[in-house]
Amino acid sequence: MAVTLNLEDLYAMAIDAKLELTLKFTTLPNTRPAGQGKMAFALKTQDGQLVTAEVGNKVWNKLVKAAEDWPSWIAALTGTMGERTEKGFTLANPGLQVFERKPKVPAEAASPLAAALSAALTAANPVEVAPAPTVADPAEPVPASPVTDTANPDSADRKPVLSLKSRKDTS
Repeated sequence: MAVTLNLEDLYAMAIDAKLELTLKFTTLPNTRPAGQGKMAFALKTQDGQLVTAEVGNKVWNKLVKAAEDWPSWIAALTGTMGERTEKGFTLANPGLQVFERKPKVPAEAASPLAAALSAALTAANPVEVAPAPTVADPAEPVPASPVTDTANPDSADRKPVLSLKSRKDTS
């Protein structure tokens, strides 16, 4: 049985919350000058919404430099939802961070330095590998090792307990 919710009742129960959006992208967007030392660009989300943002020239130049210097990078544009537009919204109070993306090295592939070090150590100290021990057939019973009683209750064989309680103060 489906329950019909009255949105006005839900709105009346609303509590305060902070809305922050983060858009991540890895391609330098096309821009237009927006005046007052700002650059404007748009990003399209996976569901087709268009988000427009304006960032200062200094921030934009940081993004351009990262795109030139790093072969792989990711940018995170954060802000709050601003005015709604026909196809999305404007990002208010945008902040931009850019990070270099380092390619992941598979676990099997060691670095050239590690491989060279391993080869040098092996050449300097050759190690003979002993053959693996033979394993008894599980069908054959394994002889039990003899049990020896190593615990000696004789107090003379126990270590003495050290204590400072009987020490006399010499000062």
